[in-house]
Amino acid sequence: MKKVLVTGSKGTVGKILVPYLESLKYDVTGYDIHNSNIADHEFVLNNIKNYDAIIHLDMDAKVGFSDENYNPDDFTMVYNLLHTATDNHNKRIIMFSSIHADDFSLATPKNQMSTTTVPTPDSPYGAYKIYMEALSKYYSKNKGIEVICIRLGGVTADDRILSDKEEAGFSKVYLSHEDLKSQVVTCIEKDSIINNFELLYGVSNNEGRLHDNSNSIGWKPKL
Repeated sequence: MKKVLVTGSKGTVGKILVPYLESLKYDVTGYDIHNSNIADHEFVLNNIKNYDAIIHLDMDAKVGFSDENYNPDDFTMVYNLLHTATDNHNKRIIMFSSIHADDFSLATPKNQMSTTTVPTPDSPYGAYKIYMEALSKYYSKNKGIEVICIRLGGVTADDRILSDKEEAGFSKVYLSHEDLKSQVVTCIEKDSIINNFELLYGVSNNEGRLHDNSNSIGWKPKL
């Protein structure tokens, strides 16, 4: 039975993943802002140990992708998890980045966004996600930690695809619950990660899809 930690377990994505992973008999621990302080280095050093996979979702929910504000604790949490991973014997970290890490306003189905190009964030939130990806790549290369960064698309609590009136373009970046679950399980179960690092888009095969969701870990979206 693999041990899995989910930070941000009470958020939208956490509430989808935790019960599903438990149904698959993973030994799941859920942390959120109310029962942990991942921004505290000593807390992480003393409490987050010996996990087969850490799924990092936690961030300040008050900071939206269109805001000019940010919470420094979000940056610190990423650093703490990566910096302590080797000493704490945590095997793999799955970081949830975002499609907002690279401005997709000019993308088209024939000219899709790729994880191989230098990203230009569309917001301070997107810039924070680039920091997450860059620091993950550094630690994967220099400390031998396996890290997978998922640029998450649009996920709703009820698995509904929002109309253009509700959110313009949502149907093109939507990620279904089924695809989210299969993507995370693939990330957990993959035997090894090439060069210890993978960056991929978490977007279903939507009509008019703007993001190239090909990857080297074997995830195949069903939608």
